[in-house]
Formats: sequence, structure tokens, C-alpha cells
Amino acid sequence: MNKNIKFSNLLREVRVNKGLSQEEFADIAKINEKNYGRIERGESSPTIKILFKICDNHNIILSKLFESLE
Repeated sequence: MNKNIKFSNLLREVRVNKGLSQEEFADIAKINEKNYGRIERGESSPTIKILFKICDNHNIILSKLFESLE
């Protein structure tokens, strides 16, 4: 499985564990819902700016998120 798919699955897992819909997760992260949906489906890769928004607004440590990919 490629890293992009692994990352999108990891984001989905984080979101589901928080009990949030894609819309709610994106809203809390202050990012576009459609853009987030494409990221979670592995159709696009997040920019570093979007990654910071997701992590900052969901209290996720970015380095821990990447460690989970190994």
C-alpha cells in the first residue's frame, strides 16, 4: 500500500475515532470539506498548510501522525 493511501486511511481512522463526519472534521480544522474528502479518499495530497490546520485544530502532533505511517 502506498504512503498516500496509508495516510488517508490514518486520517479517516483519527476522524472516526473522534466520532466526527467528514464535514465536522473539516469544519473544526477550518478547511474545505470537499478538499478534505479528496484527501481522505487518497485522491489528493494535503499541503503542509492543510496538515498544520488539521493537526493544530484537532490537537494532533504532526510528528506522531507521521510515525504512525511506519
